[in-house]
Amino acid sequence: AFPDGTKDNRTVSDIRPLTVRFDPGLFPDNPLALEGLNGLYLNSRRALELKEPQVIALQSWVANGGHVIVAIENPTDVNATPWMQELLPAKVGGVASLRTTDAFHKFLRSARGPGRTTLEYGSQPVLLHSRSTQPTESDPYAELAPDPDFARSEISAVGLIPAETAETFLTVGTTPLGVSGRYGRGLVTALAFNPEQEPFKSWKQRPWFFARLASVPNELLTNSRMNIWGGHGIDTVFGAMIETRQIRKLPVGVLLLLLVVYLVVIGPFDQWWLKKINRPMLTWITFPSYVALFSLLIYFIGFKLRSGQSEYSELQVVDILPRGKSSDAALRGRSYANLYSPANNTYQFKSELPFATLRGEFRSSIGVRNESGRLDLMLGSIGFEARTYVPVWTAQGYVGDWQTETEAPLKGAWEGGRLTLKSVDHKFANVWVVHEGRLFDLGPLGAGGEVHFTGLGGSSESLPDLLNSWSVRFKAVASGRENTFGDSSKEHIEESAWAKAVIAASFCGQFPPQSGESQREWMWALGFDLTPNQARGDTLVMAWQPDETAVPRMNKFTALRGSKSVMYRLALPNPNSNPAFNPAGQ
Repeated sequence: AFPDGTKDNRTVSDIRPLTVRFDPGLFPDNPLALEGLNGLYLNSRRALELKEPQVIALQSWVANGGHVIVAIENPTDVNATPWMQELLPAKVGGVASLRTTDAFHKFLRSARGPGRTTLEYGSQPVLLHSRSTQPTESDPYAELAPDPDFARSEISAVGLIPAETAETFLTVGTTPLGVSGRYGRGLVTALAFNPEQEPFKSWKQRPWFFARLASVPNELLTNSRMNIWGGHGIDTVFGAMIETRQIRKLPVGVLLLLLVVYLVVIGPFDQWWLKKINRPMLTWITFPSYVALFSLLIYFIGFKLRSGQSEYSELQVVDILPRGKSSDAALRGRSYANLYSPANNTYQFKSELPFATLRGEFRSSIGVRNESGRLDLMLGSIGFEARTYVPVWTAQGYVGDWQTETEAPLKGAWEGGRLTLKSVDHKFANVWVVHEGRLFDLGPLGAGGEVHFTGLGGSSESLPDLLNSWSVRFKAVASGRENTFGDSSKEHIEESAWAKAVIAASFCGQFPPQSGESQREWMWALGFDLTPNQARGDTLVMAWQPDETAVPRMNKFTALRGSKSVMYRLALPNPNSNPAFNPAGQ
């Protein structure tokens, strides 16, 4: 349940906070299926019922930016479960009874919680902190009244010994009751008590406690009704890079000129010519001839503008996800693909990766058809198979989501104020580092080589300036690709700029917002935006490989033309930043 103040916002489908209860037997064993969640509450007793594939999915989801809240009911639940010991940001000791005093109420009145600063939504992210909104009427937490009965009660709690990199956000005296720490790109919050038992279960402010833990934006906890609308899909940016250049659009001026010529020929010209030769009855022959002639002309123009050879291009954006305290890593990838067909034909896609799926390119939330022809998808225990129908002379966009276990192609760590990046066996055309608001160019990195970075010197540019310039370009290409007619050259991003365009798109959460309070500029899938990682002080590494892929391409057909490329993204903890909390937290 959520606090009562959210009742008005519940009626707005795309931003209302929702909760759902998973039975352990139905808990997903696919990490991609969990990406629609912002936070997950897990009782240590129920955690014992999870099977190994479900545990792996949970760990992968957290490593990719999820936030799991673990309530520890009994120390033996954790000490007898190795995966929970690795997951938690604290060691667990014995059980003791503590008077709650006013510690819980002080936590509610604090300025931040351990979760994300904003909620995001599976298909329509709403980054409220980046929008130009009117100030909220008041801080909803500041208006909460203390609960004297709860403050006088005693609570049963296990002992928590926080890890060095963890943050304690809730204490009674000197005893930690809430500890949060990072796990990969995500957060793990450990509660030393069971919130499903008394006296916490009867606490009047219990819903607000969970809202604070999850860092639900204050705008969603007030009585103000909100209706967020609009938004271009970030998929269109990648479509502008890899979409075929064989298709060219007819300028509107040329189309209008053809229409005027056609009307003049079948009207005044036909009448004048037949009158001149004194054969008005021949209009039964000349009129169909004009129609046939112009039909052939239009077909010829369409052939010259749209005909070409079969083409398939794929650009992969791959996140390297370390697994908490271990040395294991996973690759979470998004494969942006574009297929051009010179004839009405059906094409086959297939992936044999452990977790993979396919969808059509998402262009916009309003006024645009987002379907990619006819796509038949069959998910298997491993990967997927798909068949898609593409009409003649058209290009269709697709996005493949996948995750696999493999050796990380790029590794890095801060030590002694210096960042060391090592390539395993990959050759990178260029490596960039995003550090403290600037983009540093480290140049190429050879296979088996390494490069060092200290945060000073070298070629660099302001990240906000880069994003401001690219956001204007992105908006132009997204709008142009929605139009049937126009200048095709303005709808593409040249290949020489692909790497910088991918970097800019990776921080889409920082694009300047629309002037309208409720209008959304961009929309993206959960986990794509690296802004939350940058906000908590992480150093972001971007490594570009043209003419290569991280995993085999999805197409199971031969195309005469095409391209392939991959951008690896690696988030590394900055030793000078707060390891658990987002400094912009609400």
